Amino acid sequence: MNEQQMKKKLLIPIFAAILVSVAAAVTFYCADKLLSYALSPVPPEAAEDSPLYVPAEAPSGEDGGTEEAAEASEGQDAQALSDEAYRWLKSAAAVESITSSDGVRLNAYFVENKRRGSRKYAVVMHGYRSAPRSVAIYARHFYEQGFHVLVPGQRGHGWSGGRCIDMGALSKYDAASWIVHLSRKDTDAEILLHGVSMGAATVMLATGLALPANVRCAIEDCGYDTLYREFAFRMAEEFHLPAFPILNAASLLCRQKFGFFFGEVSPLYAVARSSVPTLFIHGTADTYVPFFMLGELYGAAAAPKEKHAVEGAEHGRSVYTAPEAYWNAVDSFAARYFD
Repeated sequence: MNEQQMKKKLLIPIFAAILVSVAAAVTFYCADKLLSYALSPVPPEAAEDSPLYVPAEAPSGEDGGTEEAAEASEGQDAQALSDEAYRWLKSAAAVESITSSDGVRLNAYFVENKRRGSRKYAVVMHGYRSAPRSVAIYARHFYEQGFHVLVPGQRGHGWSGGRCIDMGALSKYDAASWIVHLSRKDTDAEILLHGVSMGAATVMLATGLALPANVRCAIEDCGYDTLYREFAFRMAEEFHLPAFPILNAASLLCRQKFGFFFGEVSPLYAVARSSVPTLFIHGTADTYVPFFMLGELYGAAAAPKEKHAVEGAEHGRSVYTAPEAYWNAVDSFAARYFD
């Protein structure tokens, strides 16, 4: 082997190392951008329920934009119902606050039901980059069915504290803390959990914890089966990118910054170990959290369960697309677990 060949042979691993280093740098740069895009908290100035709220011309956030587009396509009735329910919530509720297990201040609206002797409580969780307004219609329905109602502001969404939007990784413990809070208010409390989108994932993840026996049932509406798979789906839809290696790198950065890997956020695993009876709801036209996840979650659930598919409903719109069928399914399911 001559000298020139020797030099070429020595250069090969050097170039390879440079390429690997550049690829890793680009991957982690993209991963950091993805993490910021997906999990950056909503500032208080953009949170409608925060005292620091500054109205903007157009709301930001993936769920919010999707919901508003859907409302426009369904006409003004859905928007009017949502606005009316939110006005009711704001006028009827008192604000209650607790401190989470990791020191975050959490706020919620609480509406005490005027029916004498009611021991029924509904905890209603909102979705990704959303707010109590988006679930006020559910809160009002449960109130009309005789429930006291608690509507938390999820951590990372501007009204409550939090360093990030955690997609259920930490907020499942917040849900458990609210359950303890209600149980201390009323030692005879019987509790129903309801959530939409990320709120549904939070509810499912909470049912996988060691919850007290007074949690009678849960209702999840269009929640994802695993966070990794949901993020992978959104990457393909929004950016036309494969999950590997950027999503894996983002998961590692998430663990370093916020304390959890994406793979740890698995409602699929939670419902498989849950003993809380659960109703699974999903719209067949959901392209944000894909409809097939309903089957995955329902199939994995170990507790007593039912599922309700809403034909033609987009993400988070089942209650507006087919309200009578929606509430018939919810009310008949809940009636089995409440006196």
